Amino acid sequence: MLYALDINGQLIRPSEHRQEATDPFSGATVYGIVGAGLNYWRHDGDLYDSWALPNATWNLEWKLLFPSNIVEISVQGHTERHVADVRANNGAVIKFQSRMLDSKQLRERELFFDKMIWVFKTDKWDMNINPEETVSSYINTEGKSRQLPISDKFKWCKFRASYPKIAFKACKMPVFLDFGDENLYWFNWQLFSNVNNDFNPSNGVLKFFPKEQFIAKYQ
Repeated sequence: MLYALDINGQLIRPSEHRQEATDPFSGATVYGIVGAGLNYWRHDGDLYDSWALPNATWNLEWKLLFPSNIVEISVQGHTERHVADVRANNGAVIKFQSRMLDSKQLRERELFFDKMIWVFKTDKWDMNINPEETVSSYINTEGKSRQLPISDKFKWCKFRASYPKIAFKACKMPVFLDFGDENLYWFNWQLFSNVNNDFNPSNGVLKFFPKEQFIAKYQ
C-alpha cells in the first residue's frame, strides 16, 4: 500500500526503512520499505484486503499517477469491505490487476464495486495478436516481439488471438490492457457486447488510448 496513518492520523508515504505507521483499514501496524525503487508500506501479517496483492509494484506505480485523495479508498459493501485502487470523482472504481483472475473472481469484484474499470498488466502475455490494421511493434518482458494495432482512437481494430483469455467473457465492465508502452488498449472480447457481436472468443477488437489521456479523464 502507498499510504498509511502517522501518529497524528495523517496519511503519509514512508520516508525511512522499517518506519512504523498504521493501516487505515485494519488498524494493523505496517512498516516502510524504502530504497527498492518505490517506497511503500508492507504488512508483516495478513494483507489489508483479501483482494490485494503483495508487493505489486506495477499497481503502486499506477496509483502514484493519481491524486492521493482518490487512491486506496475503502468501500463498504453489505457484508464485507474492500479497497478501491482508485475511486474517481465520478464514482467509478479503477482496479489495477497484475495477475489474471478466473471468471468467478472477475464477476465478484464487478458486483461488489458496481461501477468500475479494469486495467490489466499484460506485458508478459503471449496472445499472438495479429491485427488487421496498421501495427506498432513492442517487446514484452520475456523478450518476445509482439504487435499492437494503431489507428484513430475512436476506431475499433479487429484482432485474432491463438490463446484467448476465456475468463474475460465474464466481464461486464470495461477492460483495458497495459502492454508497457505509452498507451492503454480498450479490450473487447465479450461475446454478447454490441461492438463484438459477430466475434467468437478467439477474436475481438482493441481501441487504443494514450495513458496520459486516461489518467486525465479519471483523476
